[in-house]
Amino acid sequence: MYDASRFEARAHSGQTDRSLVDSPSNRIEPLVATQAAAFLWVYDDARCLLSDRGYCQPIEEAAHMSMSFNLCSNAFIVYAFFDMAVLLRDRASPEFLCEALEARAQLPQATINVTLTRMT
Repeated sequence: MYDASRFEARAHSGQTDRSLVDSPSNRIEPLVATQAAAFLWVYDDARCLLSDRGYCQPIEEAAHMSMSFNLCSNAFIVYAFFDMAVLLRDRASPEFLCEALEARAQLPQATINVTLTRMT
């Protein structure tokens, strides 16, 4: 059985030598300006989908991040995290972007977009 708490305890933020568990506020505050998405691919038959170790890939000069891994023999998931300011840059006026990010910070709960693709 996979123990997520063991993984979390060993994971490091990359900016310090402290574990992510040691500073929960460092994990939560940046999420206000982050949009999360999950992409789930499900196949009808079992097949080798991704590397056993999965993938963790920066997107667009490391402003965004995706993590991909197998869920079982016929499904894998990609979690993607997007920096809203970078994602919307040049697509909205700076004033609108500032207002939108401030309004988003006031939301009671973060949202995540989920997309399911079934492959036959």
